[in-house]
Amino acid sequence: MTISPSPRLIGLGAGTLLIVGLQLATATSTQGVPLPEQCGTTTYAGFGDPLPAPLSINGNAAVVSTSDGPVLRVTPAAYNQAGSAFTTSKVNLVNGGSFSTKFSFRFSSQLGGGADGVVFTVQNVSSNVGGLGGGIGYQGVAQSIGVELDNWNNGSIDGNSDNHAGIDLNGDVSSVVRAPLAPINLDDPSVVHRAWVDYDGATDALEVRVADSDTRPVSPLLSYTVDLPAVLGGSGAPADDAFIGFTSGTGAAAANHDILSWEFSNCYRPVGVDSPPFVDAGGPYTGEEGAAVDVAGAASDDRTMPLPSTWSATGPGTCSFGDPSTVTTTVTCDQPGTYTLTLSADDGENPPVSDTATLELAASNHAPEVGALSADATGACAVTASARFTDPDAADTHTAEFSWGDTTSSPGTVVESAVTGTATGTATGTHTYGSAGSYTIGVTVTDQDGSSDAETLTYATANGAGDFLPPINQGGTTRSVFKKGSTIPVKIVVNDCDGKLVTTLSPVVQLDRIDTVPVGAVNETMIVESATNGKTMRWVGDMYHYTLSTKNSQFAGGAALTAGTYRITVTDPSLAHSRSVVFDLR
Repeated sequence: MTISPSPRLIGLGAGTLLIVGLQLATATSTQGVPLPEQCGTTTYAGFGDPLPAPLSINGNAAVVSTSDGPVLRVTPAAYNQAGSAFTTSKVNLVNGGSFSTKFSFRFSSQLGGGADGVVFTVQNVSSNVGGLGGGIGYQGVAQSIGVELDNWNNGSIDGNSDNHAGIDLNGDVSSVVRAPLAPINLDDPSVVHRAWVDYDGATDALEVRVADSDTRPVSPLLSYTVDLPAVLGGSGAPADDAFIGFTSGTGAAAANHDILSWEFSNCYRPVGVDSPPFVDAGGPYTGEEGAAVDVAGAASDDRTMPLPSTWSATGPGTCSFGDPSTVTTTVTCDQPGTYTLTLSADDGENPPVSDTATLELAASNHAPEVGALSADATGACAVTASARFTDPDAADTHTAEFSWGDTTSSPGTVVESAVTGTATGTATGTHTYGSAGSYTIGVTVTDQDGSSDAETLTYATANGAGDFLPPINQGGTTRSVFKKGSTIPVKIVVNDCDGKLVTTLSPVVQLDRIDTVPVGAVNETMIVESATNGKTMRWVGDMYHYTLSTKNSQFAGGAALTAGTYRITVTDPSLAHSRSVVFDLR
């Protein structure tokens, strides 16, 4: 059973919200793990106003005052109740859907033995789902995972246990794994229980811990391997955002199901675990004696912010850092040779952690340095390649030569500038290939003294998409106007640099509404065909084909498209340019 009353939006204030954002490199270190820059933690120390982030409170759920303070009562001790509370907006789960959470809870005022428990739920349906009874408010919630804390024995689906925890998928309360909770007793109203739930998107590992104290158990009570983004995406593409919260239900037995506190991180940051700092010195670095060399390290910690860090150097000469206490700085050494740079960090809880990088300094020899070479298709056979370069000698001038991998080469265009003692510039070249294929493009930048540097990349010629085919009118002065409820065949042909048909692609269709008012009267025949599942075109006969439903549109969450002007865009990584067409729906 699903309930959908108008949700009640509660709380948004200063509260105890902690957001941590780090601009870090994500290189791997043997000590510690880097935190993603989007990682944040929201802490509900209680549920009184103002809350750190808004929640949608549904059904019989409510915030009530108790001896524990203001709590989130997901269902009260009354028969046949249903309630839920979810984040009002979806939460972005970073690093493959990772998250960590801890919450404290109490079941009290049991009626008929107490039932049915609570489910911590991560779902991609809506912020107001929930249901009654043995389904614990979770049953039928698709595209979800749930961790049930169940205090009623519903027979085999509960493992014949009235005091257990389980991991549920896609609204099915027949847990994929479950475990008894004894000696923990969910129906002991004198005890505040704690639960920890952690999902690591890097390993697909979901772990559940439960205790009657604030001490996090070393070993998990439940472990399960699951691809959370795939579950949240359902039949569509994997999803890494979701509504987060709790569900509960009662039937012929009941209890107060109270959440007392809740801490949630949208990354893998287990509550109660203080990991060593992550430190990465970066590198290896190169430069010249007497010249400042940029060094870019990284350091982060799961608890200590800001994290104290410091640079040091050993080698044949004396070195100084621009600011040794920042992870991104400069180092200048007065002798050529090999140096060891050490970046250290101390979180005050674990032993200090260090990482080293080498710095190779040459005697003064100012050759240009070419950055990464990039190439952009300007047509199926045409390409523009470019690279940035620098030169410590600001007065130097430069030339560039491009090799195209097809036995031809050509001079490039160089645009130069000078900034504070350094020459910088961009080398650009264009070329048109005679046939489709994969080629190695190279660029060599040379200064007037003959010193040079080069970069290469592998480039594959692109494909070109033709006009959209009928019934969609691509050109002319009259735009296609379809009747609402019609299916719209989307057809297109793709050719390679040789003009040959390309039949092995998987072009993706995107639909965007660009105006709410359609232009013109219906001028296309009503078409009724089976709609394509997904957003990928398929090769049919002699063209790519996609049947767009306007009645049950995948681009509107299964709802009908409303009247207006729409743009269809077809993309594929192999295309020189995406292809778009505008039509109206009336």
